[in-house]
Amino acid sequence: MRALIPILPMLLTLVLAAGPAMADAWDDAYDKAAKQRFIPIELWTGGDWNGARDLAMPPADLKFGDRLDKEISGPKPWADPINAKTYQVYQRLNKGKVQLFTLRADKIGLGRVFDSRGSRVCQPGFKFPLGLWKEGESRTVELDCWKKDGTKYRRVMTITIEEIDFVHADRAHSLRYHWVADGGNGSGLNNAYTNSPGRGNVRIEAR
Repeated sequence: MRALIPILPMLLTLVLAAGPAMADAWDDAYDKAAKQRFIPIELWTGGDWNGARDLAMPPADLKFGDRLDKEISGPKPWADPINAKTYQVYQRLNKGKVQLFTLRADKIGLGRVFDSRGSRVCQPGFKFPLGLWKEGESRTVELDCWKKDGTKYRRVMTITIEEIDFVHADRAHSLRYHWVADGGNGSGLNNAYTNSPGRGNVRIEAR
């Protein structure tokens, strides 16, 4: 028992030091004067973030939604049957709908590569912004998709940051962005999304 006594102060110091560091990661990511912030994958997965900016794909295990009937898990490997590529993907489940998301090669966002609605396969899409963004900034991505019958078609997706860092439902460092696909002329193609630390997606607004 006596041998443990000298170790206890050291452990207490490490715990106290780690706590504020984790809490401050979200504060340090935001430049209020420039209205710019670093957006990590953990803002989408709802996981803890330690402030690292390498945009790796950390493990995710999140249940969310008003009835906790949606979930995000992964990453895991997935073989693209059209392009003979293998991606590390997160799986998002929503009432039987399965979507697979991967980190884009340019690291500006996460995007879908598979959607069970119509068994659509796509090049990495653009659904959630990642990395450094400013309030009001817009970026656009074009990509190819394939229907179940192999028909190829082109898609265009744009993300605009509406509120880069604000308090939503008492949760600081939330983000609201506007996502438009294919001109926004269709159901689910023109939405605003709000994400909060530790909770992932907390609000969807049709525009």
